[in-house]
Amino acid sequence: MQGLGLRSLAGNSMATLFRQLASAVIQLGTVVIVARLFGPDGNGTYAIAVLVPTLLATFLNLGLAPANVYHLGGKKINVALAWKTSLKAAFLISPAGLIIGGSAIILLGETFFQGVDKRFLWLSLASFPLLLLIAFMSSIFQGIGEFRRFNTLMLLQPTLTLILILLGLGCGWVSLIYIISAYTTAAMLSFFWGLYLLHGLLKKEPLDTHQCGESYIKKAFLYGYKAHLSNILTFLNYRLDMFLVNAFLGPASTGVYLIAVQLSERMWLLSQSVSTVLLPKLSELSDLDERKRQLTGIVARWMFVVAFFASAFLAAIAFPLINILFGSQYVEAVVTLMLLLPGVVFGSALKVLANDIAARGRPGLNMVTSLVVVAVNVALNVILIPLMGIEGAAISTSAAYFVSFMLCLVIQARISRGSVLATVTPNQDDIRIIKWTFESIRRKVRG
Repeated sequence: MQGLGLRSLAGNSMATLFRQLASAVIQLGTVVIVARLFGPDGNGTYAIAVLVPTLLATFLNLGLAPANVYHLGGKKINVALAWKTSLKAAFLISPAGLIIGGSAIILLGETFFQGVDKRFLWLSLASFPLLLLIAFMSSIFQGIGEFRRFNTLMLLQPTLTLILILLGLGCGWVSLIYIISAYTTAAMLSFFWGLYLLHGLLKKEPLDTHQCGESYIKKAFLYGYKAHLSNILTFLNYRLDMFLVNAFLGPASTGVYLIAVQLSERMWLLSQSVSTVLLPKLSELSDLDERKRQLTGIVARWMFVVAFFASAFLAAIAFPLINILFGSQYVEAVVTLMLLLPGVVFGSALKVLANDIAARGRPGLNMVTSLVVVAVNVALNVILIPLMGIEGAAISTSAAYFVSFMLCLVIQARISRGSVLATVTPNQDDIRIIKWTFESIRRKVRG
């Protein structure tokens, strides 16, 4: 374990985990309020509306966010150059995204947005440029290991959204148009706070006049477009089922399905936290292949085990949890949630393997894997949703994550010159980590 940086990895991962736990609770609070006030139909409408700008921000960032993380993590560029490049890209991408989003609302409104009031879609679309800039800012904080700033920025928007919703309820403003306005306003306030956080770093590390921004743009997009296509496909794997459920079954079924998705994705908190910290760490170890392979194997195995037990616990309490939080009209989500949980377990280890592949400068391999998985997911959704409803969508998603995990496992073993069995089989390192963890806890308790 020497030289792997497990202590700093664990510390930053735990800080990110606490932020994500807080964010999860806050987002769940928003979902509970919307679900209770507006029922499955209104809940589905809200989910589809806020998904539009998120989808655009994911599709149109052109891979600059993962490129920032990779190049800043490897100390190949500085903060000022990353931000200058990000700002230029945002000013070019934002108008195009608004045009694409507006065209989709007009042309595809009766298909993918069936039953959703167009006013909600137009209002949520306004948050797209802000979400794009926030993504670029957060990638800079992540790349340089400034996880306090990163976590603050990522926590702010859901917190502000919930606060604004509660203030509106206190004033008697109970409408979906106000809820979506709160979401967009929170994005704007979060963007300005991100600028404030970034300003402190730019003062310490101004742009070097000898640095060539054009060369970084080229490097960023050569690396980023592969990671970007992979991220698009991964996002489609996460969210395309929402659009397909809405297209086949309407907003009410989407609202019920959203509850199952929201709860299942809470099981990803630890793996997302570790993956956030892991990519810059693995980029830092770019010339230390054995340490990188060792670290990836340890983390992937632990993510699988933790996700398995966390998912088993959630399955055990699923019925009373959904009934208490959301009401009896959402009990159909219980079985759907249980069908999503196997995918969560495989997806947790998958995130670690995908980060290792990206940190080796091979994001194109993740793209190929994601392409296969999305094809499997879409085909199964189209077949199973008409036959089984939202339970068919859940089965399709879990099957897609299993396929993705197996592909990534084989690819990661091949490019790291390791073996599939070595990655998934517990060894002496795992025993040492258990001992180290208990010793650390005991020292803290005694201290």
